Amino acid sequence: MQPSDPAPLFLITGRERYGPRRAALGLADHLRGAGWRLCFASLEDEAFTDELEKEDHKVVRLGVGRAPGLERGGLARVGAYLRLRAYERSAAERVAAVAKDFGAGVIHVRWPNLVGLAGRAGVKAGVPTLWHMPNIVGGGYPFDLNKRLYRRMCRKRSILPVGNSRYTASTVGAGVPKTWIYLGIDKDQFDPDRPATLTRAEAGLPEGAPVAGIIGRIEPSKGQDRIVRAIGLLGDGAKDLHLYLVGGPTEGEYADSIRELASSLGLSDRVHFAGEVPDPVANYQLIDFSINARVDPEPFGLSVIESMMMRRPILVHALGGPAESVLDGQTGWHVHDPSPESFAAGLRRVMEARGDWPRLGERAREHAIERFSKEVYADRYMQVLRKLAAEGVRGFADGA
Repeated sequence: MQPSDPAPLFLITGRERYGPRRAALGLADHLRGAGWRLCFASLEDEAFTDELEKEDHKVVRLGVGRAPGLERGGLARVGAYLRLRAYERSAAERVAAVAKDFGAGVIHVRWPNLVGLAGRAGVKAGVPTLWHMPNIVGGGYPFDLNKRLYRRMCRKRSILPVGNSRYTASTVGAGVPKTWIYLGIDKDQFDPDRPATLTRAEAGLPEGAPVAGIIGRIEPSKGQDRIVRAIGLLGDGAKDLHLYLVGGPTEGEYADSIRELASSLGLSDRVHFAGEVPDPVANYQLIDFSINARVDPEPFGLSVIESMMMRRPILVHALGGPAESVLDGQTGWHVHDPSPESFAAGLRRVMEARGDWPRLGERAREHAIERFSKEVYADRYMQVLRKLAAEGVRGFADGA
């Protein structure tokens, strides 16, 4: 750490889980190891708050309660917006006081509904805010009203949008400085040579058969049903291919529809549900390659990086982050249309390259270590933070 390095204050909900939790812990551990001072300000007394304290990170429990969400649809959306603004006004004083007491040089925020609060607090504390965007700023609002509001907020409150990919940063639109920082993961945690703790037999998977995995929440936007349809379209071209779905919920309308679809296509014995798991490493070890079939643009895709780090090449819908992180034909394969037919064509490429899976997997891990390890992530983060503290938001270009 350099004497002038800014001390970041991380504004969190306390309820972070899955990829966001792992990314936050990895970054915090690396910063602490580099000698940086950092603090977490938690809105709620939840599991992640407790976990950070157990890891001996400095945590301040704000006691301001849960922030209102950003609702969708008509008057509900307007009402939620007004409730959120009232919450920001009441909570900003508390966050600013913590920032001043800690001597924060930057306030770091992730969630879109907390950006306004972080920006208000930053203005009161006299420090800039870094918004590390977890998702794209989507459409669906008349005249791109949401993008206009975010851009106005960023200009007014010295907020720097930082995408988790170049694509994510670009969705804020023109007129505000911005940049991007790819997320990183722990290459030692996601180590394909770790001793196995789960066997294919225990997971209900056949030995010797090719197994594709989708690691992530089971919901329509993740496209699990489209992959089942794609396998059905391949027929004899993938007659021994199994699909391993790691994540939840495994009950409910969508999960049931996947089972019904698999049954109608004669694939019931080749579609497997693992459920939610705390550490997916053991599940990655059971598959030959993975799939990211997200239908809409994937902002970044931590599971994409995890797969490559685990030496598993990956088939992706190349829209958003995966188009930047996966090298087509080298660390995985691109599909440019999220239809079952396009995924079937992609799976055909995958199966034709079966003999090359080990080589592709080796290149995938090399690529992930070079570009997406937690060390690379943290080093880039520290560079951006130093520049933000020294030059302010205007030190960055409007070019992402």
